[in-house]
Amino acid sequence: MARTELLMIPEIMGLDSRRQLIRIPPELDVPLTDRVRRIIDTAAFRRLARISQLGVGALGY
Repeated sequence: MARTELLMIPEIMGLDSRRQLIRIPPELDVPLTDRVRRIIDTAAFRRLARISQLGVGALGY
């Protein structure tokens, strides 16, 4: 989805520029809406932070 397409989403169109942003690679900033914040603040989502993306490779570092 191109940046211009993201800006056409009604939920994002109503945001002001002072809102927080989330960086999504490569070099794309996406506004953090109230709905997304509620999802991030759930216990299930927070548990994902404890999962290592390296798996057993983390033992070598």
